[in-house]
Amino acid sequence: MNNSNFKELKVNNITVYVHDIITLTDKAELIQTLKLPFMPPVIGVKGVTFKEY
Repeated sequence: MNNSNFKELKVNNITVYVHDIITLTDKAELIQTLKLPFMPPVIGVKGVTFKEY
């Protein structure tokens, strides 16, 4: 994919790349929903909408 299609955002010292069809609302947040030993954490999001082409 072309990098110009992504916006770089920083959330709690985490860099997130968001595709330009996705819109973050004022109340957008990243949520760590589950963390098990020997596995990466599961991340969820709230406050996200997308526009259809």
